[in-house]
Amino acid sequence: MEISRAIEIPGYMDALELQWLASQAAEHSVIVELGSYLGRSTRALGDNAKGVVYAVDNWEGPVGLNDINLDPSEGQYERFCKNLEDLIRDGVVIPVRSNHREVQIPGSFDMVFLDGNHTAEYVKADIRKWLPTIQPGGIISGHDAMWPGLIEAVWDELGYVEMAANLSIWWKLKK
Repeated sequence: MEISRAIEIPGYMDALELQWLASQAAEHSVIVELGSYLGRSTRALGDNAKGVVYAVDNWEGPVGLNDINLDPSEGQYERFCKNLEDLIRDGVVIPVRSNHREVQIPGSFDMVFLDGNHTAEYVKADIRKWLPTIQPGGIISGHDAMWPGLIEAVWDELGYVEMAANLSIWWKLKK
């Protein structure tokens, strides 16, 4: 799995989490990522995807986290596009600049990765909105399982979910 370019992008996922995403991308064809920030996780997905990655973000966050210094002359969206320029040009990554609660992407998907707003209300709403769009045999997954209240919100909506070994990533196969 290729993650060397992803590691170079500032972000909140460690190398093992990026490796997990890369391995999943290699098995899925139509992926939606909610919450892309500067493109660290998107790069891991895109560099290994069998198909296309829709990167959905309003590029106004992350809320409550600002330990990554950005050049003030360059916005988050512009930085994201620079970090993924080749994958965007080649049609592997499709940036969708929108609030993920409002966006409509036609079709169905075989992987949805949630890493947007981490409040219980938003996590539940994301699961309710995106789970019906996932094909049988696809997965819904997300980051930051240890965020206060996040995994409880996931359990409320999905029941038991798998945890990627020693990572803060949860996932569930859609039957």
